Amino acid sequence: MKTTFQKHPNLLKIIALGLILFIINFFISSKITNQKIISNDQTRLETINLYKTNIESKNKTPYEFLIQGIKQLNTGETELALITLEKTVSDDENYRDGWLYLGIAYLKTDDADSAIKALENAKKIDPIYPETYKYLSLAYKNQGNAEKTEECYNKFIGFSKK
Repeated sequence: MKTTFQKHPNLLKIIALGLILFIINFFISSKITNQKIISNDQTRLETINLYKTNIESKNKTPYEFLIQGIKQLNTGETELALITLEKTVSDDENYRDGWLYLGIAYLKTDDADSAIKALENAKKIDPIYPETYKYLSLAYKNQGNAEKTEECYNKFIGFSKK
């Protein structure tokens, strides 16, 4: 009894050729995909740099920058939100909500140290605002500081009841 390959001698060649074409196609498409990623990263960096340049020329109030930064945070544009919120607090260093949302943005980037610095500024401005302590507890938790995490969480609970 003959096997399939014996009945069809060219079948093995056709399978091998198909496999070779598949491998070539895979490598070409992955190279194109990697180029798109690099291109997207370059475009993203160019966009961020252009945004940094343009934001300085905007004639907006810190409140308007804050609202813009919050919208950017909510749409996943964390890098742009950081720039916008940095502009917010540079224009008004006593803007509690600017510092609060800047801290939240840093938490979204896993930068606990920067989040703590921003949130501590918010705390100095308004030492009884519960939301500041909620996010400070998260930042200290991410930093691995259990004592400060518990302290801030307890303050959050305490100030929330008032």
